[in-house]
Amino acid sequence: MRPIAPRPTRSPLPASAVRVDLGGTVAELHTPDARWFAALKERFEGFFTEAPANLVIRHQPNGAGRPVEDLPSGVEVQLNAGARTEFVDGVLRARLPEFAAPALVAHGALLTDGTLGFLCCGPSGAGKSTLAALLPKRTLCDELALVRASGDGFEAISLPYWTARPGRVSLAGVFLLEHAPEHRRWPLAPGEAARAIRSNICWPTHRPAALLSAFATLADLVAAVPVWRLGFARDPGVWRTIAEIT
Repeated sequence: MRPIAPRPTRSPLPASAVRVDLGGTVAELHTPDARWFAALKERFEGFFTEAPANLVIRHQPNGAGRPVEDLPSGVEVQLNAGARTEFVDGVLRARLPEFAAPALVAHGALLTDGTLGFLCCGPSGAGKSTLAALLPKRTLCDELALVRASGDGFEAISLPYWTARPGRVSLAGVFLLEHAPEHRRWPLAPGEAARAIRSNICWPTHRPAALLSAFATLADLVAAVPVWRLGFARDPGVWRTIAEIT
């Protein structure tokens, strides 16, 4: 099933806007408020791009804003005067999956050995940020990552949530995290893996076609990439347990 491919916005970028690369989807963020603009630049530093945008978010400090609007160029969202800069993150979380499909937006810390990537998934409290703090030099991002088919396998791309730096790696394994008194891992069969990963995906619920293509990608992912449960203690030695799968 083909991914959604809205025509990108090709208008010149004004001085009061930035464009952010979210694994190939480009969000254009507008605000005339100098404090908002400075906060956005700091928040997304390292992920800026000059590529055309699919998703436009406008902050209107003197207006009432309006609901999400579908445009020929993609989607535009207006935030009103009372909105905080944190609302931008919420909008991007909600709308990114539909533009990324058939790729998956996963709740996970993305780690790397410099060539290969390891996606470590889990809900809040499972240990994503803890793992990233234990292995800062190995961490590309600690909250959300994008996963998509690439050649004969899959690649993972870091997204700017929350501690993140740009990176794209070949995906060698997926781990489902839990805290434990010692490091241990055990493999999951594809069916069990799909059920376990499913709750760690941001699904594109706004568009049925995108949702179906994302489900198909999950099926392909668990068939192609090994999936493990990982229990880990607060010890950097967990890296050996992760990297040994290669």
